[in-house]
Amino acid sequence: MIPAPIRVLLDENVQVRLRDWLQERKPLWNVFHVYDVGLEHRPDSEVFAWAQASGCLIITFDKTFANGRDFEVGRHYGLIRLRITPNSLDVTIAALESLFEKVYEEALPGSETIVRNNSIRVFLGLPLEE
Repeated sequence: MIPAPIRVLLDENVQVRLRDWLQERKPLWNVFHVYDVGLEHRPDSEVFAWAQASGCLIITFDKTFANGRDFEVGRHYGLIRLRITPNSLDVTIAALESLFEKVYEEALPGSETIVRNNSIRVFLGLPLEE
């Protein structure tokens, strides 16, 4: 059985140009930016709700999404929280390349993944059923 493609929503604090790179790097993924879906300048709760309704994991620099009470591991489609500096496009790409080299793609849905300049932590969750 072929797994469904991973769906990704890039938060507002992630450069829009990362969408194009990510779609080229992961051609089977469906990648959206909040600007693509009309969520610019919207509260995190609305971004999260849209991502859940659309089956998307979220890639963000926003520490709000690290709140385990509101965004509990295993109760969402996945979260990749970038804790890298600087948050320039080239450093972000390097961090995501490191993630893709070290973590199986199948581990990302439903999990919370923290990506730092020199480390990656994955808190495994189970992918939600659609």
